[in-house]
Amino acid sequence: MVQCPPSIKLALSTQDGLSKHGRICHSDMWFITLVKMKKAPNAQEAAAMNKTMQEAATKLGVKIHHGFVTLGRYDAVWISEAPDISGPMRLSMRGPDVEWSETLVATSYEDAMNWSK
Repeated sequence: MVQCPPSIKLALSTQDGLSKHGRICHSDMWFITLVKMKKAPNAQEAAAMNKTMQEAATKLGVKIHHGFVTLGRYDAVWISEAPDISGPMRLSMRGPDVEWSETLVATSYEDAMNWSK
């Protein structure tokens, strides 16, 4: 079980994930990684990159839920889950064709609204 930071006061709406102090804790965090590529990969390069990233994610304790190819400022978006930020950060720095990336920590709307209580 994850120890919640003492500054976070959450509503006690469920028994799942309650810490010994009565605050709701979730064992994993959600991440959104925005990726800008150096060049667009061809189909073979994309398949190889996907396989490499999935293997690296597993080793780092990261579960990639979805990956999207996007139009506009970013070339790809990954939605992932991990126990802490170290795995997603290390994963986002791995790709040799990645020009740069930005990883955002995400939380559910319900959790965010409960923090203000």
